[in-house]
Amino acid sequence: MARAAAGDVTPGQRGATPPAVIEGYRHAPEHLVAEIIDGVRSLLPRPRRRRARGATRLAGKLVKFDDPAVGDPGGWVILAE
Repeated sequence: MARAAAGDVTPGQRGATPPAVIEGYRHAPEHLVAEIIDGVRSLLPRPRRRRARGATRLAGKLVKFDDPAVGDPGGWVILAE
């Protein structure tokens, strides 16, 4: 996982996000997912199409457990990542 340049911000520091971190987020490569958490930019590989399709299909099959009708099993909280 790539991080912001040293000295930009210390992990867990609250307050304004440094401009260098925001620019790094905006200019992240297309094949990576960028996010800023506690002022630190991280880059993660974007899920492959096959995995994304599988996750979508699985979520479709599990939806009845997340939002059950009367009498159905459920009450789960299912979140895709």
